[in-house]
Amino acid sequence: MRIDKVILINDRAKIEECYDASSSFLDENAVARRRVATHLWGFHEIMNLVPQTTSSFSSGHYFPIAEAYFQLECSFQLVLEGFYRQSLLSLRTVLELGLLQIFFAIDDQEEITIQPWLASAERTPTRRRLLDELRRLAFLQEFDEHFGFIDRIRDAFDQLDAYVHTRGRTHSGYWLSGPGCIMFTERSLLLCIDTFCSVIGTVMTALLLKYPIGMQALPLNEKFGFFGPMGGFLQEHQVELIRGLLCPEEASFIQRHSDKDEMVQRIVRHFENLPDLLPEEWQRQSQELDWLLASASKPNTTRKPRES
Repeated sequence: MRIDKVILINDRAKIEECYDASSSFLDENAVARRRVATHLWGFHEIMNLVPQTTSSFSSGHYFPIAEAYFQLECSFQLVLEGFYRQSLLSLRTVLELGLLQIFFAIDDQEEITIQPWLASAERTPTRRRLLDELRRLAFLQEFDEHFGFIDRIRDAFDQLDAYVHTRGRTHSGYWLSGPGCIMFTERSLLLCIDTFCSVIGTVMTALLLKYPIGMQALPLNEKFGFFGPMGGFLQEHQVELIRGLLCPEEASFIQRHSDKDEMVQRIVRHFENLPDLLPEEWQRQSQELDWLLASASKPNTTRKPRES
């Protein structure tokens, strides 16, 4: 018998049916929808905390966190389509990549230390090695003593590994989605949303333990206008959003450390002492930005030099 047509039980029609049911559920449940929206945007904002220096800008050091965000969006799309187990698999990748961003930056030489792994010449670090390196951060050790952060990371991996390795029926696609046929399941959707938010919270916390400057709202717009630092610092609206997604007790602990950290406060004073941008400079930057945006869509456009 010759078969030349692909026949699927879970065809596009079933996927779209599940997608519509998931979207309707979120439309009617503002709390769940808002949790996803704020956590997703919070992850997007904290990515700005990764430093972008002259030496690291084109090194690929930003790859782990950028890939983590891509997998985060994939995870949510898979949830909407009813692929709950696959969504959880993507979240495991988000957790690992988010922590790898810090792993390679332990000694602030990420543009160098990431290269063998980035070129696929080195295996991804084992979990033990990953956690051992994270423990080298003095502030993370202190935080761990108060809140059991390393055990929390281990537990998160263990829970996600259960779906990766199908740890019995309750961690299978059969249990989450149905007997061989995807369908909207409120219980599974809420499980994925809870895990989605938990993974984001863990990665954000780890990044703040590495970069406590992230708890300081800096006046970047007032000092630089449209052409401020590309990474390493956050503004007030970003800090407020991120802080609001953390456990209040843990956020206060990180805030106190940030407020008394000598290097952090030196940076804060540096920004505060810079002169505010003058109105004429704002106008000049606005004109240049308009020109850059207009020229971006035109091929072979030579960059217009800024006026002195």
